[in-house]
Amino acid sequence: MNCSTPHKSCAALGIGAGLFTAMASALYTVFARMGLHEGLTPYDITFLRYCVAAVVTAPVCKETLHEAGFRWPGQTEFFAE
Repeated sequence: MNCSTPHKSCAALGIGAGLFTAMASALYTVFARMGLHEGLTPYDITFLRYCVAAVVTAPVCKETLHEAGFRWPGQTEFFAE
C-alpha cells in the first residue's frame, strides 16, 4: 500500500497502528507484574522489553539481506526457526 497521498485506508492503517501500540503498552504492565511473580528480575524484564521492541520496530531492508546471503524471506521466518 502506498500511503504517500492521503487516503481512507492509510488513515485506518494509522489508527490501527496507534491502537495496537496503546494495547501493547498497556499489556506490558500486566506481563511485567506476572514476570516478577514468576521469578524474573527487573533487569530481565527491562532486557526483554527493549530487545523485543528493537526487533519488532527495527527497519529491515530485505533486498540487502538477500544480497548478503540471508536465506530466509524475512525476519519472521528467521525467528520462527
